[in-house]
Amino acid sequence: MSTVGCVTHKEGRGRTKGRPLIQRESLVAGLKAMAPALEDVANHGERFGLDTETLRHLRPGILARAQELADLA
Repeated sequence: MSTVGCVTHKEGRGRTKGRPLIQRESLVAGLKAMAPALEDVANHGERFGLDTETLRHLRPGILARAQELADLA
């Protein structure tokens, strides 16, 4: 289970004034925008200075995180 989409405050609990703690739409858009960069690192990490063995070890996790970010609604 991912914690990226978790609620960070209790909605409707006596909060009637001011901005919400987090602008969810902006946060989601920013996180989704990170997915292509993560995929680029996973697929072409050597260009960023990662050695082959390290990249082979990290690639599955990086791609999984990129997919989670891309799937955010």
